[in-house]
Amino acid sequence: MGSNYIIQINDKTKKNPVFKIDKDFSINTISEIKMEINDVVENFEGFHLQVVRPENFDLTAIQLILAIKNKLGDRFSYTLELKDEHKLLLAHAGIDKYINI
Repeated sequence: MGSNYIIQINDKTKKNPVFKIDKDFSINTISEIKMEINDVVENFEGFHLQVVRPENFDLTAIQLILAIKNKLGDRFSYTLELKDEHKLLLAHAGIDKYINI
């Protein structure tokens, strides 16, 4: 699944890598993504999660984002670039009150 996500590290500072997901961020991939994120958390002070128009995005992805935010606080940031249909579903479910979409 390596093509589903990329970990980018700033070569100068070796801090705060960017974990980029661009295809599938759903129950189908959540276990592997979670394992990779755990490796990043163990090796770096913090990181930024960048989600770029994934084909699949579901509640498990949101749960993982919120769990990481609760665990890492200010050492974690994220940006979500979601398709309009994903944004609409999150808004209708009221989840946009808990996560920046």
